[in-house]
Amino acid sequence: MATIPYSFRIEEETKRELDQICYELGMSTSTAFSMFAKRMVAERGLPFKPTVITTFAKKPVSAALREAQQKTLGNTISEEEVLDVVIEGRRR
Repeated sequence: MATIPYSFRIEEETKRELDQICYELGMSTSTAFSMFAKRMVAERGLPFKPTVITTFAKKPVSAALREAQQKTLGNTISEEEVLDVVIEGRRR
């Protein structure tokens, strides 16, 4: 199938991070966008549930995840306990 160029704007930092992730996955950014587009066509909509994440919400959740990681060092922790830590982080 023939391909055509497609152009759009994206924030520089987002592009840098995206390129790095794609590299780590062993694919080009172009391949990643092609996969996204094909999935969107197949599903006739976004291939993920859109949600709103604010800067305020990101910090407590990431802190909660770090806390969960600390608790797992040398110990066992159940999925329920990890979820409890994450939920508590969202409440902070």
